[in-house]
Amino acid sequence: MKFWALGAMVVSMVAVAACGTKGPATTATSGDNSGGSGGTTGSNTTGSNTTTGSNTTGVGGGMACAGTGQDFGVAECNTCLATNCCDEQTTCDPGSECDKVFACVKKCTSGDTACVKACGMANPTGATDHDALITCLQGSCDADCTGKICDSGLATPKKPKCGTCIGANCCAEVDACVADATCKACLLAPMTAGCDTNVLAKTVATCENSKCMAECAK
Repeated sequence: MKFWALGAMVVSMVAVAACGTKGPATTATSGDNSGGSGGTTGSNTTGSNTTTGSNTTGVGGGMACAGTGQDFGVAECNTCLATNCCDEQTTCDPGSECDKVFACVKKCTSGDTACVKACGMANPTGATDHDALITCLQGSCDADCTGKICDSGLATPKKPKCGTCIGANCCAEVDACVADATCKACLLAPMTAGCDTNVLAKTVATCENSKCMAECAK
């Protein structure tokens, strides 16, 4: 069992998230703990939904996009954004008003929507550009960029296809585990003593292994 980053997932300034658009990212997303550089935390600045990641510069040139944009730390996400959201991501190049909003949101505690909203209100232009990137991400690259699992608040940002598969096939098992504090802790830190025998956690692992082994092994 290889889980999962817990984060406030998708809430929008008109929608806030950090993503990248160039070749392989320099910063890895945190797959086993919440927050952190490059993690998928979702928050929102103007009141809807968003994903915030680390505010870093990607490496190399994008296939169809010259800008640097926001680096999500996931190669598949960066490639998808370079292909589908070039204009939006270029508007969020380092030093831009959009980039300043990403930097502000990164400092907010996971789930603190008031903080995220304040970031947007302090910089309306940057917030609009930020939300445009998130809207494009959610419309064209959601599966490649987030890996969110149902509505559990969990995600697999290092392996977005894994989270998407688990969300499509194991929602009931994940929801039951997240509702139990001990099991939820095991999803976030599976090496904790007792997690190998936790019935609910084992049920999630069984579902993952039977339905999503290929997606979660990549």
